[in-house]
Amino acid sequence: MNKYSCLNKLLRVTSWVFRFIHNTRNDIKRYDVISAEELDGAEKYWRKTTQGDVFAEEIAHLKQGKRVSKTSAILELNPFLDSDGIIHVGGRLQKSKFAYLQKHPILMQSITS
Repeated sequence: MNKYSCLNKLLRVTSWVFRFIHNTRNDIKRYDVISAEELDGAEKYWRKTTQGDVFAEEIAHLKQGKRVSKTSAILELNPFLDSDGIIHVGGRLQKSKFAYLQKHPILMQSITS
């Protein structure tokens, strides 16, 4: 519960910061409550930022259309970038009937590493 509250707060604060930036750069201002899309954007931002810190070399290879280095810890996970530039796990479940995120979970840093 404590971790969820911290994540929720982080996403809300990030959404408000993005809203502030939007309002300072555009004539059309938004003052209503934070939308689900804005929270989604904040979550994507933090996923991408975190992955960029941890997997910078792997992301560079994947953006160039190459495979990750043979010495990479994530080589066996068959990683790929989605349209938002977020690393997902590839693998044998591609043709299954599972939902996209079940077939291709988002790759995150291990808490123990």
